[in-house]
Amino acid sequence: MFRDAELPKEARRDLESGDYLFGRGACDMKGGDAVFLVLAKHLAEQAEKLHGNLLLLFNPVEETLHRGIIEELPLLRKLQEQHNLTFRLAINNDFICPMYAGDTTRYVYTGAVGKLLPMFYIIGRETHVAQCFEGFSPDLTAAELTRIIDRNPDFCDGYNGEYTLPSTVLKMQDLKPHYNVQTPRTAAVYFNYFVHNRQLTEIMAQLKNTARTALNNVMQSADERYRTYCEISGNRYSSLSEKTQVIDYRELCPRAREPAFLR
Repeated sequence: MFRDAELPKEARRDLESGDYLFGRGACDMKGGDAVFLVLAKHLAEQAEKLHGNLLLLFNPVEETLHRGIIEELPLLRKLQEQHNLTFRLAINNDFICPMYAGDTTRYVYTGAVGKLLPMFYIIGRETHVAQCFEGFSPDLTAAELTRIIDRNPDFCDGYNGEYTLPSTVLKMQDLKPHYNVQTPRTAAVYFNYFVHNRQLTEIMAQLKNTARTALNNVMQSADERYRTYCEISGNRYSSLSEKTQVIDYRELCPRAREPAFLR
């Protein structure tokens, strides 16, 4: 099947060499399992040289809300109490990747990287497609947020000369449940945001400023396009500029508790 498939030239070269192993899982978590099994066998054969204990744990779920390690924490605490253990070091043999094309180095990562999952919920104004300039597009706002943030080095966090990878979009969609000729009212987009040392208050300020910029860009673009449309169609032009706002969840909660908000 692979021989008849359209493959990138690097993958084609590996396939034709006969020396290959396809599959992200095989080179990611399953590869990590294999390495730990080999090391466990090696250490078990010379356990008398160890000064302490090794606990080998295979995590079955990583990318789905990290349920694997979360559900294993009670077991770790139980073993710690039963055997009077003090955990000194954790080795996570997970994903490694080349730093550049053709890189064959096998890296060992030390320390840790934090991860945030900032989400933007965008409320626009729906309209009929025959009156498209009367609405405000949450989809276009989500797209503009993605354009600004996705793989932008401004969203890298540095510490002692080491930098995280920039933020990357993980999901973007409007929340319209079915087809009709009305434009969407709401949309959502969220990003992976790696952190070394940047404070959460600084990150929130950065993201809120980015949201304001995205809204202003969308508003300005819509106004310019409406002006051009009026020029070519002969319609009377009036500015589309209007007030927008950006609030975070902490600001939203008190408002949501007010009776006037529910009305």
